Amino acid sequence: MLPSCCALLLVLLPLCESKTVRGRFDPANAAKTNGQYIGKFCFSGQAGRIEHSRPDDSPFSGKLFLYTAEQWDQGLVKRAEDGGIDCAGRLAVAEHVVMLTSKAGNHSLKDLRKPVVLHALYADVYTCSKAPPPTQLSTVDFVLHFFNADSHGETVNHFGCEETGLLGFYELLTLIYFVLGCIWAPRLYENIAKRGPMHDVLVMLTTVLCLQAVGSLCMFIHLYGYSTDGQGSPLMENVSELADIAAQFEMLYMMLSLSLGWTLGSAKTHATSQIWKSSPLAKVAAGMAVVQGLLILWEQVWYYDHSPYHAHHSVTGLLILFLRVALALLFAHTLQQVLPKERSAMRREFYSNFAKYCFLWFFAYPVLVLTSLFLAQHLRRKVVNIGAVTAQTLAVVLLYRLFLSRSLYWEVSALSSATLPLRMDKKNLSIKLNSS
Repeated sequence: MLPSCCALLLVLLPLCESKTVRGRFDPANAAKTNGQYIGKFCFSGQAGRIEHSRPDDSPFSGKLFLYTAEQWDQGLVKRAEDGGIDCAGRLAVAEHVVMLTSKAGNHSLKDLRKPVVLHALYADVYTCSKAPPPTQLSTVDFVLHFFNADSHGETVNHFGCEETGLLGFYELLTLIYFVLGCIWAPRLYENIAKRGPMHDVLVMLTTVLCLQAVGSLCMFIHLYGYSTDGQGSPLMENVSELADIAAQFEMLYMMLSLSLGWTLGSAKTHATSQIWKSSPLAKVAAGMAVVQGLLILWEQVWYYDHSPYHAHHSVTGLLILFLRVALALLFAHTLQQVLPKERSAMRREFYSNFAKYCFLWFFAYPVLVLTSLFLAQHLRRKVVNIGAVTAQTLAVVLLYRLFLSRSLYWEVSALSSATLPLRMDKKNLSIKLNSS
């Protein structure tokens, strides 16, 4: 089911707009909406450059008006009837104006004193005219390149200040995945091949780690291409996001399954049906997980800015965050009921460590979102993205270490009952279900 949904999303997802913007200037639409919105770019504060070109050199009167994020958010670009200033007044307060009369050209931004997000709006002689525009206005193809200064001061860097450092991060993360995979793959395969009492848990963790590695590699490929042409590979970016979503679902299923006492072995179907009949919490958790999944799919398909680590900018993204916290609280409540009943110090230690690592995975993203509110706007996306990916990867690695630890793994498996974690011996399964 999940692979089918991922394939469908891959077809439906729009290709993400990059800092090489290709499109058409539409004078009629600009006149109707008091300006055609082109996009935004975060300039680093040293120097910036906008390169523009058109396929023909016919006479053209268009201009590109640049507004700061503060102006945009404060409503200076609203139409007069919506409570904003009039059309001409709005164009007059633009921070920068780029003339587009020539077939190709460059506009340098040298007076930037700090990192700033600039929104680009297209307008021409018909935009604020009181007379209706001619009916035969034709659209004009264009290509815009946005650049920041690199380490040598040359304005050739396609990355906005919001994305600076992401390429290096994903390059390092992909290298770490590769090295650790070469070192630990034989041992993991050996442990999984033994089909021990936690076989299915290890398979799930391996699946999550592989999905995260694929997502990291695809994002690195996209960002590497982006660094050279400002466009990258939107397909690779979408594949990376889908791999991350699949990993999120797999981790959510594993953690809630273990905390609620769902079985993870060959008799999964029978045992799960028993839990469904006897545990209201299982039904609540499943319902919340399904709703969260539907919201994630909705946000991915319908919202333009659909990266999983800045989805909180939309109402749907905030609902996803709320459900994530609610599931974490349900997880904590379930473990709180389990711990007092355990007499074995080793099992209590196992549960305690398991809870800590799962909380790291659950709460990393919400906590980073709240923390980012106190940071400068151009730092928020980087902090949330890098922090969430690092924390969740660390949580998976620590869970691996916990389940593979000889001091806890075999002892806890031998002592386990119907609670977390379940030992999957067929001859004991019926006894444990009855005891639950």
